[in-house]
Amino acid sequence: MCYVANGHLHFANVGDSKAFIVTDTEVIQVSVDHKASNPDEIVRVEETDGQIINGRINGIIAVTRSFGDSEFKEDGLIA
Repeated sequence: MCYVANGHLHFANVGDSKAFIVTDTEVIQVSVDHKASNPDEIVRVEETDGQIINGRINGIIAVTRSFGDSEFKEDGLIA
């Protein structure tokens, strides 16, 4: 999602989505991947007593933020 407020672009993403700004000369990723292989996400999941196994929460799901997948909410998955 992207919106403009007060002359600024604001981006939000969840799950396995990404946001980019594309110009004539470059492509800039402006979002952070919410994957279980991301070091910051690993720390966050493990602090909630979740486990990262083979780059996935409980060895099953690769994203660490999702609106669905409620069975993983107690293991560190958040929206």
